[in-house]
Amino acid sequence: MNEHVNARMLDSKLLCYSGYFVLRKETWELPEGRKIYARKCLNNRAGKKLLINEKKMLRAAQGPNIVPFIETKDKSLLMPFAGEPLICILARDRSRGLPRPKFESYAQQLMKGVAHLHHLGIWHLDLKLANVLVDESDEDKLTIIDFGLSQHAGRAKNKDPGTMGYKSPEMICRGHKTLSAKTDIFAAGVILFELLTNYKLFPQSINFLNKGFVAKEDSYYEYLNSRLQLVEVIDNHYAQLIRSMLVWNPKDRPDADEVLGFLQ
Repeated sequence: MNEHVNARMLDSKLLCYSGYFVLRKETWELPEGRKIYARKCLNNRAGKKLLINEKKMLRAAQGPNIVPFIETKDKSLLMPFAGEPLICILARDRSRGLPRPKFESYAQQLMKGVAHLHHLGIWHLDLKLANVLVDESDEDKLTIIDFGLSQHAGRAKNKDPGTMGYKSPEMICRGHKTLSAKTDIFAAGVILFELLTNYKLFPQSINFLNKGFVAKEDSYYEYLNSRLQLVEVIDNHYAQLIRSMLVWNPKDRPDADEVLGFLQ
């Protein structure tokens, strides 16, 4: 890295470009050997608040299955390169979901990370396939990334956190004032569904932006139950777990420790 006197960059490749950020994969030669990092840099001033918040939350969130945070003297966010997003891993073979052993490993690691965050009083608020990395060269180690929308438990600090398709019914119907730890549980349930089936729970062909679709329990469960049939033919045990994580009323969803206990 640039903080090391004897460091030398060998390579820099663009990984992702968005309206707010540029993410690059950097290979460095250090005294202790060759290291690979991911560096997130501002693309415009509009992303400054998100990057500042991400650094603050990552410092507080360090622990199992959370991307390590490396302090730098510049304004960039530096992290060890932690593998490939789950969304890319699933895209390799659209004909099926993950094999059972991989699903169980990824699900346990994901929920271990979420439980750790919730023990610290931190809500991630943007859990999705693209924000979960797996390093297949390191025993399938799973890492949660992207804490730009995260916050400590309490009053909502962002009016529109999360990504459509992973947002809970209460978020869609009543907005950011409904945020809680159960917001993360819902998003994690969507991820588990996608890992097992390799289908989107809420595909774009479904007008999930229509609040009427999720405003009523009956219509929501009619749709959810039809989609969960895809899981039931794979494993009814996991279908029950995912259903509990996706229930309409957030108060009825299990907490992260309960989900982790079920998986173990």
